[in-house]
Amino acid sequence: MTTGPAPRNVLGDGPTEFANTLRTATIGWLASLVDEHKAALNVFDLWLKIFPERSDQIRQVRDEIRPHIATFIDFRNNAAFHANKSLDRHRHVREAIQNPAITKATQSFIDLAIELLKNGEYTTCIGAEGESQKNWIQLNVSYQGHGRAEFKDPIGTIEGHTTAFFDEFGESRIEMQIENLHCERELHFGLMEFFSATKPTNTGSPS
Repeated sequence: MTTGPAPRNVLGDGPTEFANTLRTATIGWLASLVDEHKAALNVFDLWLKIFPERSDQIRQVRDEIRPHIATFIDFRNNAAFHANKSLDRHRHVREAIQNPAITKATQSFIDLAIELLKNGEYTTCIGAEGESQKNWIQLNVSYQGHGRAEFKDPIGTIEGHTTAFFDEFGESRIEMQIENLHCERELHFGLMEFFSATKPTNTGSPS
């Protein structure tokens, strides 16, 4: 079995680019969640109804978010979901969102959301047959299937059943049950030699 971080994608992007893309989308979703327009969701109103015993904490985070709602919506409408054609406008909204107070308020919202999502009452829904179902929100996900990894030194590939794990904090790992190994040069010590990326040398017979 092998483990390691998720590989770069076909465009050559790594975890930094992935995090930036996810950050843009997340801020756009946040704007829609906290939008106080009468046609919007306004998740704080929903939380106050579901968790009246947590009303003080919910109002505290709402008051921390409220001064920045216009900035969130501006970012959503011009950069995240309804992209403005003007590069200057893109630059302006991205600079505006990089504010320590906004970062702090966003983290407070995330912390509260995670805490509420883990609440037993919130993770209960009614199934198709009318029965109560627990844990319908999964904060940790995994994907399984046939995987293939390519190596440059030595040139070769490994294949096998693969599972990719992702947790609520964006951390990931990949595990593979190696079923097939192909290497362009002869291996004398199998997987150990392949993963060491070195060639065995003959030092002669011991004296």
